[in-house]
Amino acid sequence: MKRKDWLILLGSLVIIIACLAGFYQYRVWQTATNHTITLAPKPKVKAEGTESFANILITKDFGQETVLSNQVPVKDGDTVMDILKNSGVTITTSYNGGFVDSIGGIASQYRSGDSTSKKVDWFYYVNGLLADVGAAEYPVFSGDQIWWDYHSWEHAIQTSALVGHYPHPFIKGLGEEPASPLLIMYTTGYEQQAKQLVASLKTIRPDVKEPVVWDEQQFSSENALILVGDTKSISQSQNVVAIFEQRASHGLYADVKVDGIQSYDQTGKPVYVHNQSGTGLLASTLNAATRLPIWIVTGTDEAGIAQVINRMNPAKAKDMEGYFGAIVTETEIIRLPIRK
Repeated sequence: MKRKDWLILLGSLVIIIACLAGFYQYRVWQTATNHTITLAPKPKVKAEGTESFANILITKDFGQETVLSNQVPVKDGDTVMDILKNSGVTITTSYNGGFVDSIGGIASQYRSGDSTSKKVDWFYYVNGLLADVGAAEYPVFSGDQIWWDYHSWEHAIQTSALVGHYPHPFIKGLGEEPASPLLIMYTTGYEQQAKQLVASLKTIRPDVKEPVVWDEQQFSSENALILVGDTKSISQSQNVVAIFEQRASHGLYADVKVDGIQSYDQTGKPVYVHNQSGTGLLASTLNAATRLPIWIVTGTDEAGIAQVINRMNPAKAKDMEGYFGAIVTETEIIRLPIRK
């Protein structure tokens, strides 16, 4: 095995071990005394003047069912927990109010040490990325996108990134920090599609650089990456192959094959190979080596890639709201994972 392969494997193992340890600690903490917070429903508020707001979305089953969508005022020092409390839902917490057990009467089913309990829990994301600290510790700033989703982690202990907050995470970093440098990389024959994506992103982020031709070395660079190419070409990349081979640790519910796109259900079972002309895939994860976002824009052909890039116009960002990943055709957006 080459040194690079060993580094990728080692990075993935470190992520998995850290997630397991963190999640175990998280559930142990949740065995502490429960606290219930009941709040009267609040009307949806529209931002006016100079007041700061954050958007909160609460869903079930990887965005399949919406529990609540609201806009909540943000005060200095607010955390994700504060925004949740002020969103208009009933919640229960544990660990002195620091961790969420239930939202809207929907409770965690996992119990640490109980092998009969189901691996179904609440997870939260900020600006398209899975949070790695408790909700009471994560600061919120104006314009942040917060998403709580209740889902099984039987297949993937973490789904580290999602597409439903686009154009986040490419326009804003943690807190009030600027977003990480962004590099858009394309396979031979897809330069124009990559340039179209750059032009769209420049309307909201002027410093986006011109795209570059595919270079495997860029996977170890300190850049967020958007990869553009058809399924046949990107499936030749050893880095892309490694990502999809380890899709459970990356939280992915699709796989790129030479002849199409394999979709999976919530348990990780294969559902269908999407090989029709004009079919595209938009998937996101974190780079195991750098912990920066990697988004994959691919398709069965040029028309499939065009479908995805057209949806990635910031003016159409609402089209992807509530999606973890998506298979895109001319007539529909298919939610990933596939619901069975």
